[in-house]
Amino acid sequence: MDIELKNWLYSGKYRKGILKALKRKPSLPSELAKELQIHRSSIARILNDLVAESLVSKTTKNAKTTTYFLTKKGEKIAEDIE
Repeated sequence: MDIELKNWLYSGKYRKGILKALKRKPSLPSELAKELQIHRSSIARILNDLVAESLVSKTTKNAKTTTYFLTKKGEKIAEDIE
């Protein structure tokens, strides 16, 4: 794993938890917020950061339903952090 990426993941309080949750199953932000007991706006910000790092991707069916899932890179990182 890239040392800078590893440092970035570990410096965020919830980044690893979100990756682990998405490893189990693709999820809506509201599901992640409930599971991890994090405010939904925080989840949205963290997910956007993870998307920017190409660890997570999303699919949108309509304006209210966006499901997030791990990319191949995200799957590898999730394996490495366990």
